[in-house]
Amino acid sequence: MIYRNCDSANSLCQIIYIFWVDFRWEMQPFDSADETLQREVFLNEKHENILLKRERLLKHAESFLDGQEQFQVTLNSHWQQAKKRNKGLLEDFKHYQSVFKERVEKPYSRNFVTLKEQYWSMVERELPGWKAEVKNSRRETPSPR
Repeated sequence: MIYRNCDSANSLCQIIYIFWVDFRWEMQPFDSADETLQREVFLNEKHENILLKRERLLKHAESFLDGQEQFQVTLNSHWQQAKKRNKGLLEDFKHYQSVFKERVEKPYSRNFVTLKEQYWSMVERELPGWKAEVKNSRRETPSPR
C-alpha cells in the first residue's frame, strides 16, 4: 500500500494516497449494487472529512487575521506614542541646549568670582598642612605589604 510508506504528517503523501484510492475505485468494475453503495459511502465520508478540514482551516485563518489586525492596531498605537514622546524629548533637548548656551556665554557673577577666589586661596593656605597630615598618617599606619 502506498500510504504505509508515507509520513502521516506529510500532507502531499496523503493527497497522493487519496487520489490513488480514487483511481483504484474507478478502475474496478462494479459488479453489484453493494459495491456501488460501498463506494458511495466512502465518497460521502471523504467529502465530509474534506468539509470539516475546510471549516477548521477557515476558522484558523479567521482567528489568525483577527490576531494580525489587533497586532497592527496595537503596533500603530505604540508607534504614535513613541513619535509623540520623541518629539517632546527633542523639544526639551533644544530648549536646554539654548539655556546652557546662554549660561556659557553669560559672564560669571561678581559673587561667584569672589567665592572662587576665596576657595583657591584657602586651598593654597591649607595644602601644606594637608600634605604633612598625609605623611604622618602613612608613618603611623603600617603598610599592607
